[in-house]
Amino acid sequence: MIKIKGIVVTVLVVALIAIGSFIGSLVYAVNVEDRGSYGQKEIYRSAEEALLSFMGDDSSSFKGKKGTNADGTANSRLTQRVTVSSEEGVLPYSGTVTKLQDTFYPGTYEIEFSQPMILTGMASIEVQMDVNEGDEVYVFTGNKNSGYKEYAVVKVDTGNVVRFTTDKLQKYTISTTDITAAQKAMSDIIGES
Repeated sequence: MIKIKGIVVTVLVVALIAIGSFIGSLVYAVNVEDRGSYGQKEIYRSAEEALLSFMGDDSSSFKGKKGTNADGTANSRLTQRVTVSSEEGVLPYSGTVTKLQDTFYPGTYEIEFSQPMILTGMASIEVQMDVNEGDEVYVFTGNKNSGYKEYAVVKVDTGNVVRFTTDKLQKYTISTTDITAAQKAMSDIIGES
């Protein structure tokens, strides 16, 4: 009886170790696959968008995605028309443009890159958006909660393209409203009261 009990316990322990090892290897394999797949999906989406826009077709399987941003407000994801280029040509980085539904700062868009990073040199960021050619737009870093910091003021190019240079791929806010001046004016008004 004691021998049978010992054999059963040994078999159960070996089975538990084998099952644990199998589950651990599955979790590891899935994590290894997921690490590179996000960038590949973004590159595929960017290539699809570029090809469709080259052919004159603005319909895409990724166009018009709805979601919610960090503030909990509704936003709509536009087609990926963020291009990062340098002297060597177009760089393999992609991003998304999201129109923010903010009544205080109308005409505000947020650019977010799939992989924020510091570049080895200066690069040109080009974004096609719903603005008029020749208009002045403001490029900011920061956010609504911590405050915006003006990065650049640029004029909209031909084809409604906003272009600015940077050495960092980070979250940018582009707006037709001078947000920092509006925030300063509001703080002055509140300070006088």
